Amino acid sequence: MELKGAGELVDRIGVRLHPTRDDTAILPVSPAVVRDGEFLVAALMLAADIASGVRLHDPNVPMVLTTSFALRRATRTAIGLVNAIPTRLFEDGRRFVDRVDFRGGAGEAVATGRISFVVRRPDEASPKTYRDVLSQFRKEWAQPIQQPLIKAAGIETVDAARGCVTMRAGSDVRRKVGMLQGAFVTLLGEASALVLAEHHYQAPAVVESLDVEYLAAATADTVTTEARWLDVAGESDIEVVLRSDAIGEDHGGLPLAVFLIGVARADSR
Repeated sequence: MELKGAGELVDRIGVRLHPTRDDTAILPVSPAVVRDGEFLVAALMLAADIASGVRLHDPNVPMVLTTSFALRRATRTAIGLVNAIPTRLFEDGRRFVDRVDFRGGAGEAVATGRISFVVRRPDEASPKTYRDVLSQFRKEWAQPIQQPLIKAAGIETVDAARGCVTMRAGSDVRRKVGMLQGAFVTLLGEASALVLAEHHYQAPAVVESLDVEYLAAATADTVTTEARWLDVAGESDIEVVLRSDAIGEDHGGLPLAVFLIGVARADSR
């Protein structure tokens, strides 16, 4: 089935608000978001984004932009649904920072993270219409993704030795305003690091930690990444840079996002 709706693939990941708590998001288990026995960081990021960001939408805030995200994975736990529970660390009316605890159904630690946002007021952003985000993420989870999320998003490996991956960004992975949704920016960085790590290890790898700074909106049709080991290959973190594949677009080819990612062999966890 061809996906055409804005953000449709985001919706089909299945993150929903807790039925009685607007400050908690639930990430369900599906084959799309589990890889080598661990949740993809991008799926956890989406849960954090919804749990924290949804509370920032009101009639005076037409747009909420995620500016950074960090995650540290806990020791391996059994795979089950995950609750993303935010705690406000900082706010000044325009900028907001939350800590997010990811907990399994029995309360066990899955990961911990931090996410930050800026909000744009009506005189700063267009369109100036209020979006009912709460209702959007309370509706029933329909048509779950039936293939791995990296594949479903159309991410392809260009050069494993450089951690270079590319994605042609259709409307199904974009927000209604046209920019690539933050979880898919994260997914590109995660996929890039995994490609580089697995090329080195010649074995499946898992992301144990991730830090990303979202620098500019990704609006071009095609985006690419390149990755490098910061020090000794296989023994250091990986830096990933996301860029537009079109010269002259997306801030003149400047980086759109920069990642620092810690990886390990999947069989070592």
